[in-house]
Amino acid sequence: MTSTNALHTFTYRWSLRRKIIIGLITYQILLTLGVLANDFVINERAEELVWNSSLKSEMDYLINRREADPAYEWPNTDAMAMFALDKNNPRHAPLLELGPGLHDEIIFEGKNRVLLIRDTGAQSLVLLLHIDDLEREEAKARNTIFIAAGVVSFVLCIFIAWAAGWLVRPLQELAQQIQQLTPDKQKQRLRLPDNSSTEIEVIVDAMNTYIERNEQFLERERDFINMASHELRTPLSVIDGVVKLSLDEKNIPDNIKGRLTCVRGSINDVNEMIAILLVLAKDPARVQENSELIFLDQLILEIIKEHAFLASERNVEIKMEQLPACEITAPLQMVKCALGNLLRNAIENSHSGEIFISLDKDSTVTIKNTNKEMTMQEISEMYGRLARKSGRNGGGLGLELISRLCVHCNWNLHFLPDSETVTFSVKFI
Repeated sequence: MTSTNALHTFTYRWSLRRKIIIGLITYQILLTLGVLANDFVINERAEELVWNSSLKSEMDYLINRREADPAYEWPNTDAMAMFALDKNNPRHAPLLELGPGLHDEIIFEGKNRVLLIRDTGAQSLVLLLHIDDLEREEAKARNTIFIAAGVVSFVLCIFIAWAAGWLVRPLQELAQQIQQLTPDKQKQRLRLPDNSSTEIEVIVDAMNTYIERNEQFLERERDFINMASHELRTPLSVIDGVVKLSLDEKNIPDNIKGRLTCVRGSINDVNEMIAILLVLAKDPARVQENSELIFLDQLILEIIKEHAFLASERNVEIKMEQLPACEITAPLQMVKCALGNLLRNAIENSHSGEIFISLDKDSTVTIKNTNKEMTMQEISEMYGRLARKSGRNGGGLGLELISRLCVHCNWNLHFLPDSETVTFSVKFI
């Protein structure tokens, strides 16, 4: 048997609201980036078509004029210029590596240009267009678009956060109602939150139907347990009364008296078991309603006195340290049942040894019995059989049932065997 404290692992999970917000924000960011990228590609393509169309038309016009008038010269300006590409002119060196066609954003003579090169056979003509001012205006427009996209994205993020909260709020209210459900209350029903969707309404109806069926099931369980308890205790009380009257008779043979005493002990064990089963069938909160103030040090002395005869029969000596005054609030019958059965198990499984009982101020009771004649393997096998409720040689309840009782009452039960001793400690919280 190990400690009755349960170990819980905590797994962090994202809330539905957070998932919706992150999903929608991610979607709108990707959508915005896609729109901007598409706008950039379309803008570049449109710009290329405009430059190509305008420069080509100008180039065609120049060639046609020169064919009609060989003396015609193109009027070059800072904005637009046309000339024949000369391999011997060092100013034209940056353009020699460019082939025929349209070339955008070419730095020539320190300025950003778009140019069209056409090979006429006799020479290569270059038409230049200065676009620094156009690029500045385009950058301003692009920055305006980016700022607008950022503002729109920020507004959308705020709206998404609000909308996600509005959508999830009915689920949050429903979850709070479910958390407030307690098994000891009857006629509990979930209320449909405001602004609920059809799906939430279906969940609420299904949960209320389940709660109603569960209440009916628990009611049948309580009725059965109460009826079974009454039906079991009535014949046991009759048998116990008959046995008691028989033991009071004079001249009863010793062997018959011993058998009747065993019968009374078994009756007490069954009554204890019924009491524990009834407690385990109840909600822990209802069990605590029957709590009362217990002087634990005095109760231990009473339990030791009740088991003194059994200890003497087993040639077992019960020793205890000075018990400090200790008060707890708990169901008296259950505390007495737990300690009494632990002590009885220790006595029954001690071979002419000693049992040490101590009490700490934090309401921890320790029962330690020595088994110098038994090996560690024998100790483990013996208590393993007891924990599995098999192979019992005496009265009392199994350790498994006592363990369940401690868990149900929120008490800490520890089993610590070593090479020479077996220790049980119970902390009453």
